[in-house]
Amino acid sequence: MAVLGLIVGLIIGALIGRSDPDPSESVSLIRTSLLSAAGSLDVATVEYQESVEDGAVVSRPEYDGALDAIRSSRGSFEEVRTAVEVLAPERVDSIEELYDEVEAQMEAMAPATEVEATLQELEALLKGQ
Repeated sequence: MAVLGLIVGLIIGALIGRSDPDPSESVSLIRTSLLSAAGSLDVATVEYQESVEDGAVVSRPEYDGALDAIRSSRGSFEEVRTAVEVLAPERVDSIEELYDEVEAQMEAMAPATEVEATLQELEALLKGQ
């Protein structure tokens, strides 16, 4: 586990431009980014529920907000993707697939219950559940 912490520390250090990464600080940064990514999904859920009814956009600002929240979430994940590949490589593909799935659902204006189920699954993976 100490070797894994060192590897993660080196990866995060390289990502943020430091030469002497602290493994515990690196893990904290990873966790913070993943929680930020998960938090954006809550925004996406609410915005999508308010924006799509019966397969049609009823509120463009909320719909755009939902898509922006997904992009923001994915951006937070991408910041630490390399480190997550080291820590939990089996999760990376699943996370990427769920991002792709929820974006496709939103673009197709799928029912909010379907989108919410995908978002909940993605949120659980980002939180390590």
